[in-house]
Amino acid sequence: MFGIELSAQMYIFIKSVAFGFMLGGIYNLFMLFRISLMKNFVAVFLQDIIFFVIGSILTFLFVFETNYGQLRFYIFAGELIGFVLYYFFPARLVSLLW
Repeated sequence: MFGIELSAQMYIFIKSVAFGFMLGGIYNLFMLFRISLMKNFVAVFLQDIIFFVIGSILTFLFVFETNYGQLRFYIFAGELIGFVLYYFFPARLVSLLW
């Protein structure tokens, strides 16, 4: 065979949307910590770098686990869609409650 079946690709895409949603939740935790404790520009910058390193490592492990390390555009698109979905819906509710 030449690749992954379409049903497997859809399953991986849905998992990547959920994974992006989870990354959005992790970023929201970083944002809540930043709002409550840190106001310094350098601290915010370092915290963003820490998030991107953690997110990159988790994405690498996710791709390795779900697609045997094969990079596919739809995985990263799904992560972005999940992150944006989290950012526009639950993150706004959490920010209002905080």
